[in-house]
Amino acid sequence: MNLFKAFDVPPKSSVAIVGGGGKTTLLYRLAREMAPEAAKAGGIVLITTTTKIFRPTQEEAEAVIVSAGLEEARKRIRKAARKDVRVVLATGSHADSRYGRDKLDGIPPAWAGPLIEMGEVAWLLVEADGAQRRPLKAPGEGEPVWPRPVHLAIGVLGLSALGRPLDRESVFRPERAASVTGLAEGEAIGLDAYGALLARPDSIFRGCPEGARLIGVLNQSDECGRVVPAGEIRYILDSKNLVQLESVFSGSLELDEIQRV
Repeated sequence: MNLFKAFDVPPKSSVAIVGGGGKTTLLYRLAREMAPEAAKAGGIVLITTTTKIFRPTQEEAEAVIVSAGLEEARKRIRKAARKDVRVVLATGSHADSRYGRDKLDGIPPAWAGPLIEMGEVAWLLVEADGAQRRPLKAPGEGEPVWPRPVHLAIGVLGLSALGRPLDRESVFRPERAASVTGLAEGEAIGLDAYGALLARPDSIFRGCPEGARLIGVLNQSDECGRVVPAGEIRYILDSKNLVQLESVFSGSLELDEIQRV
């Protein structure tokens, strides 16, 4: 499935991705799928974060721009757009000894507007929170760090935590997830918990700017240890759909097996 087309993301959209369990994978997949359309229009897919992100591989992006100032960043984007299509923008770079890779520092949320207004930028993709590689998360204070504006917000949750205990191995900020889901820390995580984390207004879409479209993605179906029927997911979400989710997709980004629920 071409997710860029399935998500129906028009040009000049600012797309924010939040949650855990594959959001960076989704970020670069969308960039790859958007790249041919951006190139046809003589533009680029601009990839960034409002928090921190690992420096991309050569397969993920053709260029990385590190600039502490917006105007300098815009000048360098115009130059990069002459030859590159997938461009990552950051305001700084530093080594992360935990993972042995460099991390890039994110942009201020207010930069999103001037960036998406650039003629060279066909799409803006923003990773808007972190999960420290956990499949699930619930946002802490000040999270997510939404860019301004957001036209499409995508919330990702990893099914690899299904049936596992709600603890720090499976969940980033388990105390917050316990509050959102009603589970005690250490209890088994069921689909009800996914419904709450995806659909409650105090969870992964918390504080999303008004007017943004909301899409959910339940990833890692290949790692959850059991088949999760689409009807079961639909039933859980129908009972908890407190935010206006436009659609929900489920499957495995790793295996390229994704379906609309």
